[in-house]
Amino acid sequence: MLASQTTQWLRELVQIPSVNPGGASRLDPQIHGESRVTDWLESWARTRGIRSYRQPVASGRDNLIMEVQGRGENHRTQLWEVHQDTVDVAGMTVEPFGARIQDGRLYGRGACDVKGSMAAMLGALAEIHQYSGPVSDRIILACTVDEEHTFLGVQALRAHSPGRIWISPENTCRPDFAIVAEPSSLGIIEAHKGVIRWHIRVHGTACHSSTPDLGSNAIYTAAEIAKAIEKLQIRLRESSKDHLGGGSICLTQISGGSAPNIVPHECVLLIDRRIGFTETPEEAEQQLQAVLDGLGFPSGIQCQLSQPIIRCPALRSNGNGPAIRSLGTAIRKTTGQCEVRSVAFGTDASTIAEHGIPAVVFGPGDIAQAHTKDEWIDLRELETAARILFLLATESSSSGLETEA
Repeated sequence: MLASQTTQWLRELVQIPSVNPGGASRLDPQIHGESRVTDWLESWARTRGIRSYRQPVASGRDNLIMEVQGRGENHRTQLWEVHQDTVDVAGMTVEPFGARIQDGRLYGRGACDVKGSMAAMLGALAEIHQYSGPVSDRIILACTVDEEHTFLGVQALRAHSPGRIWISPENTCRPDFAIVAEPSSLGIIEAHKGVIRWHIRVHGTACHSSTPDLGSNAIYTAAEIAKAIEKLQIRLRESSKDHLGGGSICLTQISGGSAPNIVPHECVLLIDRRIGFTETPEEAEQQLQAVLDGLGFPSGIQCQLSQPIIRCPALRSNGNGPAIRSLGTAIRKTTGQCEVRSVAFGTDASTIAEHGIPAVVFGPGDIAQAHTKDEWIDLRELETAARILFLLATESSSSGLETEA
């Protein structure tokens, strides 16, 4: 595998805008949506004779699935999953789509999260496709949409039967395990928190601000809810012995009011709840609803907790031992060491694991550079990541990689 190839593919991917449109007040067709990257990936696969399939997810937004068949009696099926979208570019101090290279780093939106991993996976996949050795695993590379907002892509990837994923309209398969691409500094992330988000809508009664007692001020009640959320977070923090594995809750957005002289009739709060390793989203929702029920709203005020706008369970380490052992051995053979850890941020891995497929997180780059104003990735890690993935596919079945400690 040539470093120049993975670097060039990364440059091209970063130069193609694929900003997630979710939450944008105005959509810019020049930068929002993943379709341009999907087209590039489809062309990349076609040029190399690699099978690919488009899976419609939302209007103009498709997952792109590539497949390289395994060989040998002992081959397994590995799912490699990587998302096509990036976060917004507002406030960036480098050219978001310039893909500038300086001092061994490539700068631009998505360089670290997560197009660097995508380029590494493409490099490994191209080598596996050409590999003439006796044994190699079957690789399904799923390039999904909407990871940065509501996880629509990875949810669509799951077939109806537990443990199976969609490849094409006529074909599903059951992977032995999944490698989900996110910046992990070439280590393994075995567990992470989940996330669930809701809107809380407070409805009051509008009136002229000169006679406020004739109305019911929705913002006043929202303020009481905000204080209750703060107290709930204190309880969560105090009840958790593990700050990383414990749950948390945070009020992240609030909006209300229509004019300076009108008592506001509505206020909307956005709640972000991180799910600890021993919690479930259902338990977190029941806990929040109990807090709201206990507030006792005044006459003329109604409060409604929405259905979850995002729901992603925690990724737990139980059940993913074979993936950790196989990937860990490939990493150590390449770099000499392998760190296995848990993190606070969420990924598509937990959605895949919840579906019955053991999953871990791996990729080049440091999460500290993700979503930053000068996002970058160390180019030396691209080729290393591609080599690790190639070893994982071509040596694990034939050399006992899976069972090595």
